[in-house]
Amino acid sequence: MKRLTAILILVTSAFWCVGQVSNNAIKNRVQLAPDQPWFSSSTHNASVEWDCINKKLTSTCLVYHNDQWFTIVPPETGTYYINIANQKCHNQQGVQIVVLEGDPCKVDSYQLRMCISYTDQSDMHVQIDSLIGGREYLVNIDGFLGDQCDFDIQFSTTKAGIPVQARNTKSVILKIAAQDTLISLQWHIPDSLIFKISEVSLYRKHEKEKASTRIYYSGLQRNALGETESVYSTTDTLSRRGHYMYSIYGHEVDGDMTMLAKEDFLFEPKERRSRVKFKTNIDFNTSKSEHVNIAVFDQATERQLFTTTRRTQKGKNKLVLDLSEYVHDGVLFYKIVISNKTFRQEHLYKARKPPK
Repeated sequence: MKRLTAILILVTSAFWCVGQVSNNAIKNRVQLAPDQPWFSSSTHNASVEWDCINKKLTSTCLVYHNDQWFTIVPPETGTYYINIANQKCHNQQGVQIVVLEGDPCKVDSYQLRMCISYTDQSDMHVQIDSLIGGREYLVNIDGFLGDQCDFDIQFSTTKAGIPVQARNTKSVILKIAAQDTLISLQWHIPDSLIFKISEVSLYRKHEKEKASTRIYYSGLQRNALGETESVYSTTDTLSRRGHYMYSIYGHEVDGDMTMLAKEDFLFEPKERRSRVKFKTNIDFNTSKSEHVNIAVFDQATERQLFTTTRRTQKGKNKLVLDLSEYVHDGVLFYKIVISNKTFRQEHLYKARKPPK
């Protein structure tokens, strides 16, 4: 029997749409031809074909909930990319990625090639090296914690978005300074990178946002003497308090992207630094140790404020959430939903009115 290589890419997030996708079963897998338009799909209502899963092989990396199947056939041997974009997800989790080699549904033949346990929901690409021309590969997409997510997927010879496998090389020092809401960012490109990279991108992500936003993109500059400049800077304007992650990527001349620096920055406007903190203190019980989703809503308008996750212990648990930002903006009544695929709890919380 023809030997195949199975590549599992697990999209972790949630959204609502109608019906179950046709490629829920491996026999109905959808073929993604190289460099064709994006294919839109969803993990909503998908189920796991357990006869085709080797849980033991990936147990330390992920849990399966609602997968679906695609197939790809590279025309020539080489490096290709799985691009994922436009994720519209309820719990804002990101993706997990596993690469396996083996025959479909012959789980004893699977060999683990790659397991990336967590990313965010930024538009991203997965680089797959040394694919054999003419060989069929399987792509499996699964919803993390049983969540639902609409997304676009593409099999391509070119990359789109940020690299999910990027590791922080710490080859650049990123300096961040704040003056009120104006944030100054400066970095130095060392001589070792001057001839290796051609452009630089800077991304920003707030702790409660689902995806990173690119705020700077430019090629390396030259001075009047024709020498490549080594010091670069830009500014950003912030209004929302909290932790921000700034990440610098270098675009190499051969097309690769490398993470050069990643820095956490706490933005706390002066007028709010002396404000009273408002935190929940909610008791809830779970029947076992597990991950749960936390969704916080404005009870009056049903507007979702933010989501997060927690790892619970069996029995009694205490949920502490910082609601200071929303209380000071006038939101006093909250609905907090704690859930996963097996249970759902709703808690109502009233914050005291902040002092003037």
